[in-house]
Amino acid sequence: MTIIEHLSELRKRLFIIVSVALLGSIISYTYVDKLIEYVLKPASQLDFVYLTPPELFLAYIKISLIIGKVHILSG
Repeated sequence: MTIIEHLSELRKRLFIIVSVALLGSIISYTYVDKLIEYVLKPASQLDFVYLTPPELFLAYIKISLIIGKVHILSG
């Protein structure tokens, strides 16, 4: 294979990886409330503390992205 063919293969595989991570994150965002309950169950007295509404939304997005990345590593 030439260097161009290797780069083309790398681009294709990176596109697949990013697509799967994005899809996993979108799916996990739909279940983010259940995921947070599961994570906080061992420490029942803890709760999310946020000062502004965007802070809670960004926390949900971050949790979804992490779950999407974990999905890639486990699969």
